[in-house]
Amino acid sequence: MLTAAAVIVSAVLAWLLSQTRPLQLLRLKTYDLRFVLMGDQEPPPGIMLALIDEATQAAYPEPQIFWHPHYAEMLRAAERGGARAIGLDVSFAIPVDRWEADFDRQMAAAFAEVSATTPVVLAYDTQQ
Repeated sequence: MLTAAAVIVSAVLAWLLSQTRPLQLLRLKTYDLRFVLMGDQEPPPGIMLALIDEATQAAYPEPQIFWHPHYAEMLRAAERGGARAIGLDVSFAIPVDRWEADFDRQMAAAFAEVSATTPVVLAYDTQQ
């Protein structure tokens, strides 16, 4: 009985300590370290990552701010390929209609088309 009580008290104290600000900060600071220590890993089955690497940048010579048609096609291709959700780690901070008249509309159309069946997360900056 005494051992069980000691285990329960220890568990409760450990949980309470883990809720303190210093230990929460320590956990957050070591989060990135855990990924570094795990090393490179393939994504789990069913997850596809479309990355912008040097080969991609070489294939599309225009500045990335004008890649709307490429992103739009990627959204449609991911949907056709059976994607269950799509997220772009790209921010569309300013409208580009001033330089490329139809690009914002193309991106908006692709988003509307694809998001009707597949959740899509894009970043738009509304503070202009």
